[in-house]
Amino acid sequence: MDDPVYRGAYLEELAAVVAGPFEPARMETRYRELHALIEPYVTGPLGERPGFTLLEDPADFDPALEELVAHAWRRSAAIGEFLGQIENTPDPTEGMQAGEPPIERTW
Repeated sequence: MDDPVYRGAYLEELAAVVAGPFEPARMETRYRELHALIEPYVTGPLGERPGFTLLEDPADFDPALEELVAHAWRRSAAIGEFLGQIENTPDPTEGMQAGEPPIERTW
């Protein structure tokens, strides 16, 4: 992050990803679609057989979806917080010449 070109590109890409393909409402919709698609093959009559599954109890399948959805929302919030802090923090590389070593931080 000490390279001003890379830093700017990274922050732009991070904002684009969280506002686009990994926007949490979009991810939640997709997770729920995929959950419904595979559910009969995980917990239904066509589901996994004991001894051939990593699912300890079929009842664990739905809470796992809720945890995945919550994770998407938490990560989005964390990225938003990070980007908000970055916007309010001076760029430590501002004014540096290309190839100049980064400023040592003492905090």
